[in-house]
Amino acid sequence: KWKRLGSRKQRPAPVRLPVSQKSWSIIATAVLLPCAFLKNLKAVSKFSLLCTLAHFVINILVIAYCLSRARDWAWEKVKFYIDVKKFPISIGIIVFSYTSQIFLPSLEGNMQQPSEFHCMMNWTHIAACVLKGLFALVAYLTWADETKEVITDNLPGSIRAVVNLFLVAKALLSYPLPFFAAVEVLEKSLFQEGSRAFFPACYGGDGRLKSWGLTLRCALVVFTLLMAILCNVSGRGTVYCACGVLVVNKMKCIS
Repeated sequence: KWKRLGSRKQRPAPVRLPVSQKSWSIIATAVLLPCAFLKNLKAVSKFSLLCTLAHFVINILVIAYCLSRARDWAWEKVKFYIDVKKFPISIGIIVFSYTSQIFLPSLEGNMQQPSEFHCMMNWTHIAACVLKGLFALVAYLTWADETKEVITDNLPGSIRAVVNLFLVAKALLSYPLPFFAAVEVLEKSLFQEGSRAFFPACYGGDGRLKSWGLTLRCALVVFTLLMAILCNVSGRGTVYCACGVLVVNKMKCIS
C-alpha cells in the first residue's frame, strides 16, 4: 500500500502570481479611473452590454459542466416547499440582492418611453427570478450538500480559473453603471445650477466638464474602491463598493 502511494505522481502546485491584494486593488482602481470621463448613459450602456455577455459566458460554462454530470444529479436531495413568511424576503435578498435601486432612477430618466418603466421592471425581475432559480437548482443537483456559497468554488481548477477571469471582467464592466448613477445624483443635488445647489456647476458654458469636476470624479473612483477594500461592505447604499470588492477578490483568486 505504501509503495503504491509513493509511486503516484504528485500533482504540480498551482502557479500563484506574486501579487498582493493591495496590488490588485491598485490595478483595479487604475483600470476603473477612465469611468470619470463618462458623459452619458449611452456610453455606459456599452459597458453594460459587455458585462451581460461576460455573464452569459459564465453561466454557459457552469451549466455546461453541470449538464455533463447530469447522470449523477442528486434528485433525492431536492425538497420543493415554500415558507410563506420567508420566501418573499429570501427572493429579494438572494436573487436580487437589492443592488439595482441605486441606478434605477437614472435608467428611468434616460428611457425614450419612461411610461414603460414599470412594465420593463416587472418582466425583467420575473425573468431574473426564474433564470437564477433554475441556475441554483442545476448547481445544487450537481453538488448537493457539498454546494458552496460561491458555486464557482465547486468547479475543477481549470474551469474555475477561466470562470474567475470572466468574473473579473464582469465586475469591472459592471462598475460604470452604478458609478455613473451615483455621479449623476451628486451632480444634480449638489453641483447643478439653481437655488438648491450647494456648489458651483461642474460643467462649463460649452457643456464640458471642468477640471476640478473631473478631479472629484477620479477621487470618487478611488474612494469607492478604498471603501470596498477597507470596510468590505455591500448592500443597497454601497453597490459600487461591492463591485470593487468583487474585482479585488476575484483577482486574488486568479493569483
